[in-house]
Amino acid sequence: MSSRNMTVVSAKIPAELAEKLDRFCTDHNINRARLIRILLEEAIEQGMVSAKPSLERAMRIRNDFISLLLDVRDTLDTLLEETSGSAGMVVS
Repeated sequence: MSSRNMTVVSAKIPAELAEKLDRFCTDHNINRARLIRILLEEAIEQGMVSAKPSLERAMRIRNDFISLLLDVRDTLDTLLEETSGSAGMVVS
């Protein structure tokens, strides 16, 4: 298995599959999230799935990330103004 870090987002799966997955995890005393992570890592390493997003998805992820960074900056700026009474911080 790989030691690479991966971020996995939630996905909708059919209820029947979710029940089978839960039953398997219970029977084998394994955490569902860990099992899914192991399966994804193995599938990526064996070339069964691609870890590369489409250009459209990559751009959406990039834009969402930039938006998140801007929100964090604005929140920190507001907190600094409230706590220090300063005019705000300059971010370039």
